[in-house]
Amino acid sequence: MKLTAPQREILEFVCSTNKGIGFRQPAHVTHAPWRRLMKRRLIKIEGTRYVATPAGRQALKGGGE
Repeated sequence: MKLTAPQREILEFVCSTNKGIGFRQPAHVTHAPWRRLMKRRLIKIEGTRYVATPAGRQALKGGGE
């Protein structure tokens, strides 16, 4: 499972905090890399925040290469 540069950037951004990234309007509605990461179950929505799943953190560490 290979991550593209925009996907890796988003995943690093979401993983940079334990609480996740808050949003007003979900980015994945309009932005393809977010939508693809959600489809691959690397990030998910909890309430009004994006959080990285354990699989997402693993992919970022190098398991996704």
